[in-house]
Amino acid sequence: MVTMLDVARSAGVSKSTVSRVLNGKNIVREEIKALVYKAIEETGYRPNLLAQQLATQKTNMIGLVITNDVYNGPFFSTLVYNAAKFCEEHDRRLIFADGKIPQKKR
Repeated sequence: MVTMLDVARSAGVSKSTVSRVLNGKNIVREEIKALVYKAIEETGYRPNLLAQQLATQKTNMIGLVITNDVYNGPFFSTLVYNAAKFCEEHDRRLIFADGKIPQKKR
């Protein structure tokens, strides 16, 4: 996995500079931005969502707990479609969970 440090080394800049470029800070000169973007393309860097979530303490995830009644009901596909569409429009990720309460074993 390619890291921001790998991009920084490839571009000949600091890791902080790469971070500023990726976060859209305007304090980076255009020629430096070009170097960073070129290094990103060459290295195949992709931001690590988990690392971003840890750093910002925000997950951008919405949980949807669904009971068995909804699974078997006529509106399940409509519910899932609209929930996914809402999340996509608001740059969020959707997580499903089964809300069924487990039965006690005898």
